[in-house]
Amino acid sequence: MVATTGELIRSKFNLENRVTFNVCHINAQSIASHYSELDVTFTDANVHAVLISESWLKPHLPSAAYSLPGFILIRNDRVDRRGGGVAIYLQASFSYKVIASSSSKSSNSAEYLFLEVWVKGVKTLLGVVYCPPSVDYFSSLDSILESLGSDYAHHIIMGDFNTDLLVPLSTRSRKLLDLVESVSLHILPLQATHHNIEGEDTWLDLILTSNPDLVYSHGQFPAPGFSHHDLIYLSYVLKPPKSKPKVLRVRCFGRMDGRRLCEDAAKISWDELTAATSIDDKVTIFNAQLQALYDNHAPVRKFKMKRPPAPLCVVLALFPESKIDLVLSDPRIALVPWKHRRRCLISGRTMEHRVPSHPASDCHYSSWAGA
Repeated sequence: MVATTGELIRSKFNLENRVTFNVCHINAQSIASHYSELDVTFTDANVHAVLISESWLKPHLPSAAYSLPGFILIRNDRVDRRGGGVAIYLQASFSYKVIASSSSKSSNSAEYLFLEVWVKGVKTLLGVVYCPPSVDYFSSLDSILESLGSDYAHHIIMGDFNTDLLVPLSTRSRKLLDLVESVSLHILPLQATHHNIEGEDTWLDLILTSNPDLVYSHGQFPAPGFSHHDLIYLSYVLKPPKSKPKVLRVRCFGRMDGRRLCEDAAKISWDELTAATSIDDKVTIFNAQLQALYDNHAPVRKFKMKRPPAPLCVVLALFPESKIDLVLSDPRIALVPWKHRRRCLISGRTMEHRVPSHPASDCHYSSWAGA
């Protein structure tokens, strides 16, 4: 029994490394006509973005009518004539913004849609391109790729370029290859992606990327349920950047001698303060004396915080159970997006025996220099 396109995709991506960003492209030749096939193919397929060329969507067709579970539909329709158009189904968990799109009324140049997508904390350029046949789209595409190239370290661009790279010496192929090289992109190798009933098959659907070394896998699957074009796919490795440790300047009261502190405080001379004539001067003198006392008995130290603290659990540990509801009603704490509140409550109770009964006996990271 021949596997469906959806089964091939699921068997491929469900085994992929979790650090990969999985992207597919298909020339759909009408999202409206092939919506059920889209739903069956990409639902629960571990695909993060589905790029569509020849969407054939028009403004009167609402996006809600062609939504996929867990995805946002971003589209750039062709409005002045039939056919054309590009779209991207992006998983709703990703932050994005549209950074470039072709004119919806122009059909004599490349049609494209480019997004800035944040993947695991990494800014990535994601784009889909459709180039109508027999159209000299090269200058318009070159301009947009040139303008976007320097802003991103990671580029993932797919589409139907309607230029057969199986004939590399043709005029159109040479123009496209020169264009891609000029913007420092790379075309990943594929077999013929468009299958003709009569005549030879052609390689029209392309995967462009700026970092071939980060390509975990790529390839193509037949997609007869959509068109004569193959579905092409890419798994791209994107690891979150290592965060630099945050350096905190804090006062540590753990080793402070309370008796010596009181003795030195009693020895402070307040003659200058009493002689000052303005309130501002008095406050300045008082703060300076207090600062000197702190610097002597609880000097400022630097700490490297390698990971963010769990503030809610720490707060809960510092308060008795009878006051937990009062603490959680504080709007500053209520806005913290902690989903597992019960787990934090339990963690806070188990931490109670670790928290000293006298706050001065340990380091207080909320006591900043200058306090």
